[in-house]
Amino acid sequence: MGLKPGNGSGNGTRMPGVFINKDVIVDVQDVTGMGQFPSDVALKILFPERQRKDGSTFQPSMTVYGDFERDARGLVTGWGSAFKIDRLINHIGGWNQELQSQEVPVEALNMLIAKEVYHLQYCKGLTPGGQRQMVNYQIVAGLVENDQPGDRWLLENFRRQVDADKIKNYDPDAWDRAGNHDLRMPSPVGEL
Repeated sequence: MGLKPGNGSGNGTRMPGVFINKDVIVDVQDVTGMGQFPSDVALKILFPERQRKDGSTFQPSMTVYGDFERDARGLVTGWGSAFKIDRLINHIGGWNQELQSQEVPVEALNMLIAKEVYHLQYCKGLTPGGQRQMVNYQIVAGLVENDQPGDRWLLENFRRQVDADKIKNYDPDAWDRAGNHDLRMPSPVGEL
């Protein structure tokens, strides 16, 4: 069975310890079955290299992964938690074809290159040393989503997931608990 592309909806709000970045996708790699992502499908998105205050550079990335919905016989019947991959390749990338296997075609990955997207990070707590721990939210947004700015849509989507208790590791108070000694992170820019 092929999996048809889906879509989402939402609107904006404010949240502490949340960052929304606008970036261009420079590469996408299929990392299914590698490392800490033993899901049915996993894609690593790479963004442009950045320079730290100390002059060193790093390349931001995020991994989007999930498992397909299956019937009692183990046959794929829907996107399941891999709906994030559907959203990425079909809505953002514009591939709009049915996925015929667990493998994402190279053509679908290539369609994501040079797309501008919003992606969200949130504070999940502090390290034993008192530094903020940030996590990537696995849903990305285009520049415009449902006739509203993509950053607002993304923040509202995240808020709904937190309110529904689907995101259990968001710690909005950790940002303030870290105080000013954690200078690696700028002030939150995801608060709209």
